[in-house]
Amino acid sequence: MKNEEYQKSTNSTAIYPKHIEEEYLMSGIAGEVGELVSKYAKRLRKGSNIDREYVDGIAGELGDILWFVSQLCNYHHLSLSNVMESNINKLKDRKQRGVIEGDGDKR
Repeated sequence: MKNEEYQKSTNSTAIYPKHIEEEYLMSGIAGEVGELVSKYAKRLRKGSNIDREYVDGIAGELGDILWFVSQLCNYHHLSLSNVMESNINKLKDRKQRGVIEGDGDKR
């Protein structure tokens, strides 16, 4: 599936109160990241190896996070593809300048 197709298709499952859309999306993405980290923490606690069930769970949470990212892009009238491209260009520039391991957004 192409990025633009995915971004457009997320609207068909975007069922939430529109008057608090940004608040809902920001809170939702935080919750999904929490669920992702929780799966990791449980694996650490149990001393489990990485198995298919774990990887499938991680993939599910990443999909949920991606849905929220896509909807935040829609809310702010951003193209998911452009956000992705801008991010990789930023990281390539930081690597080229030798500051990819530094701290802060403006390096």
